[in-house]
Amino acid sequence: MRDSKISKNYAKSYFDLAVEEGVLETAHSDMKLIDNIIVSTRDFRLFLKNPIIKKKKKQVVISEIFGDQISKLTLAFLDIIVKNNREEYIEGIAKEFIDKYRKLKNIKTAYLKTAVETDIYLKNKIIDILEKQTKAEIDLIEEVDKNLIGGFVLTIDDKQYDASILFKMKKLIKEFEENIYIRKF
Repeated sequence: MRDSKISKNYAKSYFDLAVEEGVLETAHSDMKLIDNIIVSTRDFRLFLKNPIIKKKKKQVVISEIFGDQISKLTLAFLDIIVKNNREEYIEGIAKEFIDKYRKLKNIKTAYLKTAVETDIYLKNKIIDILEKQTKAEIDLIEEVDKNLIGGFVLTIDDKQYDASILFKMKKLIKEFEENIYIRKF
C-alpha cells in the first residue's frame, strides 16, 4: 500500500514533525528499522494487516518489538497510526518517509549487477563517476548474476546501461537471425 494517499499523507506529516523537532536523522533510522522488520518478517506483516486482532493487542506488540529500538516520538507516531486503524499502511508509510528523506538529502540508488563480485576499488570508482554525473550521493546496491557471463548492468533512476556479455550475445544472435531471414527472400 505504498503508493496510497494515506501512506503519503502520514509519511509527510511525520517527516514534517521530525524536521520541526530536529530529529530527522533519528526518525529516518527508525523508519529504516521498521521497514526492514516488516519486509523481512512475514508473520509481523500479516499481524499488522489482520483486522480481527484488537488495536490494544497491536499496540502492545508494536511496543514490545520496537520499544527499546526506536525513539519515543516514532513509537507515539506508530501508536497514532494503530489508533486510527491504519496499521496496514505502516510499511508504505516507512517507505514513503525514507523516499522523502532521500530526496531531501539528494541520495540516489544505483543497482550494479555483475557476473562476479566487484572489488572495493572498482565499487568506489563507479560511485565516484555516478556522483559526478548525477550530482547526488550514490547508494550502490550490488548483485552477482553469473548468467551475465561477464560485464555488468548498471541501473539508476529510469536508465539502464547493459554492458554484459549475455546482452551482447543476444544482440549478436538477433542480428544473425535477421540476416538469415533477409537472405531467404
